[in-house]
Amino acid sequence: MFYTSLDDAERLVATPKRVLYRVEYPVEYLYPFNWDPNNYIDQAFPDRTPSVTDQLREIANLAERDGYRGFIMRWDRNMYRVDIWEDVPVSSSNIIQRKN
Repeated sequence: MFYTSLDDAERLVATPKRVLYRVEYPVEYLYPFNWDPNNYIDQAFPDRTPSVTDQLREIANLAERDGYRGFIMRWDRNMYRVDIWEDVPVSSSNIIQRKN
């Protein structure tokens, strides 16, 4: 899981003991969860309103089937979460220095 801003990392992720990395990833590989241009929610749940957990699982399955490599979603406030389903290379040159 990735966030588009360092300030958006969850407390569990952004502890001082964890190393954070900056990565670049092509946005065209990511399915826009909130916009849902392929109507995956309607396809997966034609007769009910699903929970967010169900939506995440089903949109991920359908998007991956259609060649996407992850998704991006607006999470809370103006926070964006990115899930990528393949290994993303990182290096020591991409370590984010924390402010103490």
